[in-house]
Amino acid sequence: MPEPRDRPLFILDQNFPQPILREAFKRYVPEVRMQPLWDFEPRLTRDHEDWQVILGLAQKGAEGFISCDDNMLDNPRVVAVIEQTKLTVVSCQATGHDAIVASGLLLAHLPRIGKRHDPDRPQVWRLKPTEERPRKLGDLKDAIERKSGLRVDDFRLTREVLQEPLLPS
Repeated sequence: MPEPRDRPLFILDQNFPQPILREAFKRYVPEVRMQPLWDFEPRLTRDHEDWQVILGLAQKGAEGFISCDDNMLDNPRVVAVIEQTKLTVVSCQATGHDAIVASGLLLAHLPRIGKRHDPDRPQVWRLKPTEERPRKLGDLKDAIERKSGLRVDDFRLTREVLQEPLLPS
């Protein structure tokens, strides 16, 4: 079954797990069509600078490019070509080349990016993971108690209840 053409075509750089994301995009990101760079135009996968890849993608009809190479956005020539071609570029910052982290960022953000995509103007989305530290349990308890007026310690289980199997064998 051919994919509808009313959704923008975003090209996925080579560092992503293609089969996993292809299925995830079909199922969870209906706002865009995704095609791996290798399938879209294999000649752009070697011996080309970033600005040339972006130019080549735009010339071949792609509307977006997704990459883990956030450093390319520090290059003035790359930014000039993005502006001239009106391509949407999505980069995954601070992921190194960790395809799993970058894939998670894409799945979390790409539906909104797809809805906000405007083919008449260049867009750059720099996705960045946030790294959380564990919260101190005392702070969490204090917040709950302030909010609810209940004491967390009043809900503690007895030693017997903790050791008694919850599920029968």
